[in-house]
Amino acid sequence: MTITNDRNTGLPPLSKAALIVALLLITTGASLRLFAPPQFRPRGYDEALYRNYVTMLNDHTLAVYPKLVRMYIAEQKATGETKLPPTRFLYIGLAHAWSLLLNVKPILALQTISCIFSILMMPLAGWFAYRLGGERIALGVLALVTFSPMQIYVARHALIDGFFGFWAIMCVWLLWENLQKPAHRSWLAAYTAALALMVLTKENAFFVFVAIVGILAINQRTKFGTVSRPLVICTFVGGLLGTAVIALLAGGLDYAFETYLLLVRNASHLEYAIRTGDGPWYRYISDLLLMSPIVLLLAIGAIFHLNREKKTQLYLLSFVGFSYLVMCNVKYGMNLRYANMWDMPLRFLAFSQLAAMCVRFGKREAFILTLCVVGLCTYDLHQYGIFFAKNELYELIPFDLARSLNMIK
Repeated sequence: MTITNDRNTGLPPLSKAALIVALLLITTGASLRLFAPPQFRPRGYDEALYRNYVTMLNDHTLAVYPKLVRMYIAEQKATGETKLPPTRFLYIGLAHAWSLLLNVKPILALQTISCIFSILMMPLAGWFAYRLGGERIALGVLALVTFSPMQIYVARHALIDGFFGFWAIMCVWLLWENLQKPAHRSWLAAYTAALALMVLTKENAFFVFVAIVGILAINQRTKFGTVSRPLVICTFVGGLLGTAVIALLAGGLDYAFETYLLLVRNASHLEYAIRTGDGPWYRYISDLLLMSPIVLLLAIGAIFHLNREKKTQLYLLSFVGFSYLVMCNVKYGMNLRYANMWDMPLRFLAFSQLAAMCVRFGKREAFILTLCVVGLCTYDLHQYGIFFAKNELYELIPFDLARSLNMIK
């Protein structure tokens, strides 16, 4: 039995065996995201703020949103300190709906939304990888994402980063599909909607938007696909649509814009942001090297073997590279959680390099590659145990990461 694929992709059909393996991996990953230690308990600065927003919506309905934004602006001006803005509507709004429908506490609703979208990231990552390179790399990437320490971590907290990472990868996937099928109305509509939803999730959408524009700009040289006029228009329409909804919720574009300016300006004075978000331009690299060193080193190895023929790897590397250039220059705004959206691209590159290394084993290639993937998944799960089960890290500060590995006493 096979599952037929779009005849225009040139990919072989997805086999029944591959579907069974994929379902087993997703089931295993879902179990880890639901039940992995430590047990969920709210204890973070971000979690408390999100909980307060959902509580206010539960008490006063969505009609209170403009007032909520104005209260935020007034408080920011009065104190000079920053906190997370209520304009991160999609995450807050879904948690509000979940809390009311199932009659659960706001903090549990937030954590549930985070967990659900971390689970959804697995099939999204696997399907994206399949569309890029077929069945084998889809299963490899799915396995690596399933056991990713960061993916499990964001599922176990009421944090927005895994939720945002899902929408970021959704946008990058849909951009790829539109590059392969120019002016296809269904793909364009889905892409525009995904961009709007990403903007409604978090202001970090700007980083993804920069990466998307960068990919479109270099396409003439890299030949990822066809950049059609409708695709360029929809890229900006999606961003503007999300911004328009935020402005509507905030009670006006001026309020929405002022909220963002206060967030950026006051963050440089917040002790919490300075303590957790400071660092040199290479902080993301060093943090990833501590969290998932083998994956990062394999991904870097793949970079040295790239050429114009390896368009899929080059496409994902372009997304990581363009977004990294912006993110590493945000003062007091770096955190390994924000790199969650790079998880799938880096693991795609890592598996590609691992597969290339295993070619030399000839007939035993598939067996050796499978063993390597199993070993890498086991190692990543071990890393999760060290950082999050044993040491129960919450804020991923470089010092604490190094201390958990006994590199610093």
